[in-house]
Amino acid sequence: MLVEATHVKAQGTSESSTSTWIVQSMANLNYPIGLEDAPGDSTADLNDTLWANNRLPPEVTSSFEVCNIKRTYKLNLRLAFLVGDFKLQTVIRDLEFPVYVMGPTPSLKAWN
Repeated sequence: MLVEATHVKAQGTSESSTSTWIVQSMANLNYPIGLEDAPGDSTADLNDTLWANNRLPPEVTSSFEVCNIKRTYKLNLRLAFLVGDFKLQTVIRDLEFPVYVMGPTPSLKAWN
């Protein structure tokens, strides 16, 4: 989920608003991650084809900060894993990352 926060400060008061968009939702991928013999602080790379074809909704604008207005974004991920050989256990991890959204770069033709 992408979370947008807009903060406005004017005449000694501040106001904030948030919007959210579900960018992708998938379940029961059956995507094996082999970390059974790895140390506890190991990392695993997931193939980016799981999410590479997703686009942001057209309502999402670029991150910015100008005068007393600031727009920021964060990406919230919720991952669930089945762990174990015989007695399966579900482990859920909630992760949050700040992201910087950039709009499309205008083409040179637009300037001619």
